[in-house]
Amino acid sequence: MVSHLGSMILGLLSEPYLRTALRRAASPEEDVLLNETVSSLVLSQVFPRLLVHDEAGAELFARPLDAVPVPVLALDRALVARWEEERLASGLLLGRAEYASQRLRPLLSSGRQPNWVDLAFRDTSRAAGAQLPVAFKGFARRVLEYPARYDDLHGVGSLAGLSRGALKARFRRRGLASPYLHVRWLRCLAAGYVLADPAVTTLQASQRLGFTSDGNFCRTLFATTGVTPTALRSRKSWHLMVTTFASRFLGADALEAWSSLEDLFLRQAA
Repeated sequence: MVSHLGSMILGLLSEPYLRTALRRAASPEEDVLLNETVSSLVLSQVFPRLLVHDEAGAELFARPLDAVPVPVLALDRALVARWEEERLASGLLLGRAEYASQRLRPLLSSGRQPNWVDLAFRDTSRAAGAQLPVAFKGFARRVLEYPARYDDLHGVGSLAGLSRGALKARFRRRGLASPYLHVRWLRCLAAGYVLADPAVTTLQASQRLGFTSDGNFCRTLFATTGVTPTALRSRKSWHLMVTTFASRFLGADALEAWSSLEDLFLRQAA
């Protein structure tokens, strides 16, 4: 049973209050990327669970929506207008954003199924023999879902509002391996997911993961994990890599250290 599901959500919303509502309705573990950021994405490089758009937002910012390989939640004008009518009729002292967030929350979770990152956490938790701390999941999920963005410490440091030096010091004081080493391994776990599709070439995988070349990708993967891209296509090699990662980075002391970081890598709702 996977609990506390979170994952990246893309939003194309013209109304500022709907953008605020979406961020409030999403789990703190989830990245919420909006409008111009979504439009500038290379869609093959991200692994979101949902695209939410209103009619004007889709017209203003989106490429063809059938190019987005994720489920779509469309907020048409009639639905948004009905929410506003219900808010005014309710007599509740709620602003438009707060009321819309309450209406969005069940829609975001409706029919939610574990994605590959949730299943990777399940496998990693089993290998570690313990539940994964929330701070670790908040850190790891960002790298797994957008490895091309979180390819160094600048991206993950910005999640916590820390410089790279401060982030490294935070890990070092708790006896954790360097955050950059965690990032390298997590990007390799993402490689395992991408390469599980036999139709994806090594070059395509390197581009999806944000590496500068397929040669750099292969060297990094082998230097980090000792596994080649060809070997990683097998389920056996995936489980071996997960087991190795858990044994090196998620022992009892490390799990306790991650727990002490609490909500450091969780998104704060607007």
